[in-house]
Amino acid sequence: MLYRLVAFLFFAKFFSVIQSIGEVEMLPQYGRGDSLPSGALASLPSLEAFINSLYLKAKAKCHELMLEALETKDSDSLLMSPEAFKKNVAMPLLKIGFEDWFVDAFFHSRNSPWRALERLGKDTVVFEPKVETQMKEVRRTVLSILDKKEEDRQALEGYEAVFGLWGQGANRPSEDQKSKGLPATSYPWIILPRAFVVLEKNNSLIFVCYTNALRRENTLPFIKILSRIIIEFVGNFTLKYASGLNNVSRLGEALVYGYSAMFWKNLLTPPPGLQDLMMFENFFRMAKAIQHRYALQNDPLLAMISQMGHVRSMLFWKLSLQPLPEASHSYGVIMPIALRHGTPGIQSCIRFFGLGPALFKNRTPAGLPYSDIPRQLQLFLRELGKRWDEESEITKKSARIFLERILQMYDKRHLLKLVKSGQDHRLPFIGAWVRGLVSNFAPHLN
Repeated sequence: MLYRLVAFLFFAKFFSVIQSIGEVEMLPQYGRGDSLPSGALASLPSLEAFINSLYLKAKAKCHELMLEALETKDSDSLLMSPEAFKKNVAMPLLKIGFEDWFVDAFFHSRNSPWRALERLGKDTVVFEPKVETQMKEVRRTVLSILDKKEEDRQALEGYEAVFGLWGQGANRPSEDQKSKGLPATSYPWIILPRAFVVLEKNNSLIFVCYTNALRRENTLPFIKILSRIIIEFVGNFTLKYASGLNNVSRLGEALVYGYSAMFWKNLLTPPPGLQDLMMFENFFRMAKAIQHRYALQNDPLLAMISQMGHVRSMLFWKLSLQPLPEASHSYGVIMPIALRHGTPGIQSCIRFFGLGPALFKNRTPAGLPYSDIPRQLQLFLRELGKRWDEESEITKKSARIFLERILQMYDKRHLLKLVKSGQDHRLPFIGAWVRGLVSNFAPHLN
């Protein structure tokens, strides 16, 4: 009996430590760069060139499949006035990471379901009282959660996660969600755009309600919810109501490649002002969902999705119970890209270069052996220094915050305490090396 009690307490402590650090990646969904060309990880420009090549490949393939699936012609265009299209469609979509060519391809094609928007004139006002009321209610909830304690803010993530991407199992909220202050009356609003099975053809006008709300919005957590809904709405509605198709799976492929192109573009250059929202995640999620829904199995498409997963996992690290083999890859050279994404990028860099908990001796939360930290940090700072003048102010600010936290984490007195508690006896030496590297980089920070 005593043995069981001790075992229970040990595992309770184990998982409390895990949760305090971040999300656990028990079995990584993707490998750590195994499917990428070795040259792609040689330097930051090498990876950027590789990503750009994948972007161009996905864009070209999307155009090719669109011509086939929707009979798109250069002369095709919506009858909606250019001013109305720009205001109600183009500007909101560009704000969250779409590109002009994608918007034109899917909204101006001959068989596009979005042609219902042609009735909108320059001064037309789309107003759906029920939708507007529900949006205001959700927004109030978001703001009220932000005013609470930090742990309560996790409800925002739960608010999104509880709903299936295609509307499966999302008919009503759980009691746990209700207990976190999320209004039950707002659930139909949050479910509708994602639920492929319940979409109706006249919902294209409701789409304009969402885009207008996005155009006016400046609260990041609510923009996050709106952007995910709009990105999924575009894909679901296009697939369900495109007319005259002999093979809808070809349109599905076109959308997968289109969303893949948006993923690569937003990974390298996040939308201005929305760096913290990791917008590329929405495109990645939707590309995978479409591939799964239509069981698309052609090798180039599967390779594209796999490569998205590989690069994403190398830039945004989770807590890993599987150690990285020492010197397996020079991941440090590509980590400056993560810092372009604000707070999530800072957190990823800390997981990669920071100190792990006592239960994971001698490696960082991402699984990097302590002995390899100085080498990887040196590569990281060298690449960051080369590109310092070209990076945005957001990236520079993220770099400063990250390096300040690294200096605090590798403080000499802190490391000595860790050694006394049973951590790697080499930590003081590693810490001195780390502090020296950061000190040498200091002129860039001024």
